[in-house]
Amino acid sequence: MGNRVVITGMGVVAPNGVGLSNFNDALMKGVSGIKSHSILAEWGLGCQVGGIPPISKEEEERFTKQYNIVKLRSPGILYGLMAGVESWLDAGLPLSHRKDIFPDWDSGCIFGTSCSGVDAFAYNVLLAREGNVRKVGGRIAQQAMNSGISAYLGGILGLGNQVTTNSSEGNTGTESIAECFFRIQNGQAKRMIAGGTESSSSYVFQAYDSSINPDGKNYATFQEKGSFASMPEKAYTPISMKNQGVVIGSGGGALLLESLASAKKRKAKIYAEILSANVSCGGALGKYGGIERSNIDVFNYNLRKGFKEAKTEPSEIVYVNSTFQNYCDDREVHYLTELLGLKGKDFPYLNSTKSLTGHCLSASGSIETIATVLQMYNSYIHPSANAHPVQSNIAQHIAAKCVPNKIVKGVNIKKALKTTMALGDVCSGIILKKWEDG
Repeated sequence: MGNRVVITGMGVVAPNGVGLSNFNDALMKGVSGIKSHSILAEWGLGCQVGGIPPISKEEEERFTKQYNIVKLRSPGILYGLMAGVESWLDAGLPLSHRKDIFPDWDSGCIFGTSCSGVDAFAYNVLLAREGNVRKVGGRIAQQAMNSGISAYLGGILGLGNQVTTNSSEGNTGTESIAECFFRIQNGQAKRMIAGGTESSSSYVFQAYDSSINPDGKNYATFQEKGSFASMPEKAYTPISMKNQGVVIGSGGGALLLESLASAKKRKAKIYAEILSANVSCGGALGKYGGIERSNIDVFNYNLRKGFKEAKTEPSEIVYVNSTFQNYCDDREVHYLTELLGLKGKDFPYLNSTKSLTGHCLSASGSIETIATVLQMYNSYIHPSANAHPVQSNIAQHIAAKCVPNKIVKGVNIKKALKTTMALGDVCSGIILKKWEDG
């Protein structure tokens, strides 16, 4: 069985809200963070709307100065650090002091990203080509490496346990939660920060803007060339799938996971308990498997294993937050109805957090898990923007009322399911229980 694991702190930097309180307000009001950005046109992208966290230069300078982070080149590292520090403070934990002799041996982090270091690499190459190698600076290496985010966070907080970085595209954030869960459950740590971050970078956005999905269509939103410039909040339509394609986002999310014994000992606030966490890969095998898509058999195997470990019946799930990224949502809903054995009006509530943030790639799993926990903790279901009318292949499996387009208040979400499917034929599932002092 091992140690029970709870969530005692959270931090978020999302396109529709920077900071936990702002993000929660945006979810409740259905506020979209998808905007038209002139920089996307300057980069020559086909899709010129996206999700970029609204952080001013003054806010960035204040944060970097406070934590002595000099000449930070990567917005992805900034987003992750802001979210990670907020989760630590939200959990009521003290900041380390530079005069401390030993690190906090009981605390660590697994904080993921896809390629946040690419901006530092580009800066380095540009200076080298201009013959200004001396201007590169001694801190460029730690910003260029993917593990720069965890290294910086470990330094700020004085973490002495495992401090590392994972990467599995859109599965990154949920995978980090699973890995931190295992470490605490097995007694190797008392506290771990689990998180994911993604840069608002021309290199990241361009890679997805050019991608083609498995069905041969443009993966990034419709190469829309500014057609949604005047109404960017309408551009992304998960679940309704009116316009197939993904609106790219960026940001960071962090959750402070802690053993229940440690949380109770220090009388910490507890948001929720993690009952099980599983990560699987289909090996790009089978009829529906492939690098670009997830295999239904692996998805169901992964989640059925999770329900068994959580000692939970599928019928106990009140809310589902899944990938829902607007290109295979119908297949995903079908998988879930078969897994849960529930259809029509009996299916749990579901929504797409991505409809309000864009697809934040390596940050998406952590941001969406935070959204799930906030809804559990505050007893509501956030609206899923642009979801109605529900796509016909989805409507044949679940009732439209299961996908609210307005906030639903007073919902007691005793148990929730967070699932993710991502490029590489990888998937994950986390079963969460609302904390009720038990």
